[in-house]
Amino acid sequence: MLKAEEVVVEPQVRGQLSSKAGVLVLLTAVAVALVLPVWIVQYPPLLDFPNHLARSYVLSHLHDPTYHYDRWYSARWGPYPYVGMDIVLIALQHLFPIQIAAKVFLSLCLLGVPLCFWWFLRQANPGNDWLAAWALLAACNEFFLESFLAFQLSVAVGFLALGFWVRWSPRPTVRRWLLLLLMTTATYFAHLIGFILIGFVVTAYSLLERRGVRELLRSWLLFVPGVIMFVISGLGVHNGRDIHFRTFDDKVDEIIRTFFGGYSARLTTATLWIAILCIVLAWVRNRDFRWKRPWPLVALALLALYLALPYALGETFDIDVRVLPVLFLAIPAVANVGRRARALGAVALLLFAVRTVSVARTFIAEQPELESISRGVQLIRQGALVLPIVEPREDDDPNRWSYEHFSAWAVIQRGAFSPYLFDLPGQTPMRISYDVYSPDAFWDSAYADSDVDWQKVQEQYDYVWAYNVDHFTPKLKKIGKRIYRDGAFQLYEIDKPK
Repeated sequence: MLKAEEVVVEPQVRGQLSSKAGVLVLLTAVAVALVLPVWIVQYPPLLDFPNHLARSYVLSHLHDPTYHYDRWYSARWGPYPYVGMDIVLIALQHLFPIQIAAKVFLSLCLLGVPLCFWWFLRQANPGNDWLAAWALLAACNEFFLESFLAFQLSVAVGFLALGFWVRWSPRPTVRRWLLLLLMTTATYFAHLIGFILIGFVVTAYSLLERRGVRELLRSWLLFVPGVIMFVISGLGVHNGRDIHFRTFDDKVDEIIRTFFGGYSARLTTATLWIAILCIVLAWVRNRDFRWKRPWPLVALALLALYLALPYALGETFDIDVRVLPVLFLAIPAVANVGRRARALGAVALLLFAVRTVSVARTFIAEQPELESISRGVQLIRQGALVLPIVEPREDDDPNRWSYEHFSAWAVIQRGAFSPYLFDLPGQTPMRISYDVYSPDAFWDSAYADSDVDWQKVQEQYDYVWAYNVDHFTPKLKKIGKRIYRDGAFQLYEIDKPK
């Protein structure tokens, strides 16, 4: 005969196990869906990523006699606030071939944001775990599609640090403080602006909670090593001083684009209105609704910071919009919505599923052109000097400019030289040490006839990588012969002058 307690307890245990199994299956499905677009294509069509990948490949094989990269490039490592991406990519190349390493890295960027945000939300707003599903929209947003991957890493690591800071700051110990120091320093090495924003949130929260001077100073000490390394890096010296601001209308447009943007304008609009309805649903006639002070005021402080910041300072661009992912992820922490959290999370999962389909379809649609261009890469002689001349297609969304930096694959696959790998003193450890002519118009993605000195091109380069620049065809034919064309892409082999 079973005791009464066993009859009651056994179904409860089975129910808990079933619930945990269901959650595990759901989380696995979401994780697979999140990274699936990256793995189902050969070339993830992300704007700057081939350039970042080629830079890390050069650094990893700088003295490899197979490539002779050291003829053109050098490494100058320092305490730069952006080297985290290079370090991770170089480490992955010791474990995987370059294309697999690239996809593993992209997967880490995608999975890191929702996972670390979930941990933060459990500490900042307990009982509202389902709201963490909204972080899935922040994982594959404009920043990811434009390959601002170092910043995405800093957002993930930063929210991990914030979660532990919220959990541990009321009960500090030396061991906990040292672990927090490690995480905040890792945020610095991922991206400077991410590091600054996490410091801003910690400061705003401490002041609004009236934590006291001692605790505020203890928290500020976590950021002192990063500040010292920033001064040593010399980034402020190289960056410049010109300041540019957006108009208010542009600020509003950027909020919508960064929060909800992707490849589909219709989906962006639909997501905006659904998100507004979800805010109404979370608040109106909800007896469980409770503000989680001071997070509403922290979110308002982030909004004010976004409105006040400039668009560009010197050579650093899109400064203000970097606040928006942090603001977006702070919103689920502002209130306890009680039992409605599950419904709001379900809406976020539905939006995420629709966006995943949109992203996957776009990634697949871009492959025929990228694979065609890659066949041209194989025609380039090993160790050749290649000059890219690229203009975007008319009225093309910058998220669809996957061809702009695709020439960097010639650096990886053919050991070629490109003058346009990212060489940013104080930010990246790779330097272009070869003195060669390179038109600055590449960075503006627009050329005038006077922007290119064709005699220098003929003297110094072996190939010209031409995309959507048919107006230069007569001049290109004078200095070389076209050896490949497909659509807007042309590859010219240069006739060297006698």
